[in-house]
Amino acid sequence: MGFKWVVVLGFPLFLAGAEPGRYIVELSGDPVAEHVVKESKASGRRLAINSETARTRRSQLRIEQQQARAALQDLGIQILDSTETISNSLIVGCRMRWPPKSRGFRA
Repeated sequence: MGFKWVVVLGFPLFLAGAEPGRYIVELSGDPVAEHVVKESKASGRRLAINSETARTRRSQLRIEQQQARAALQDLGIQILDSTETISNSLIVGCRMRWPPKSRGFRA
C-alpha cells in the first residue's frame, strides 16, 4: 500500500515538467539532515533537526553556498534559490549553454 501512496502523491511532480533555463546545481558536502543522521550515529544519541549541531552545519553550508553563488554570478548566472536541509543545492536560471565551460563544473 505504501508504494501506491508514493505514486498518488508524486503524480503531480510527473506533470510538472522541466522549466527551461532553470537548473539545480548540487554542491558537494552533506546537507543538514544527512549530517545530523551521521552525527547521531557517531554520538549514540538522537539529534533533532533544530539542534545546535544542525544549526552549525546550516551556517557552514550557507558560507560555502555564498562562495558558489559568487562564482556562478561571475559567470552571469542568476541564483534563484538555495536548499540546505535535504539537499545542498542552488537553483539557478541562465540562458546560456549549460554547463558553462569552466574549471570545477561537471556535467
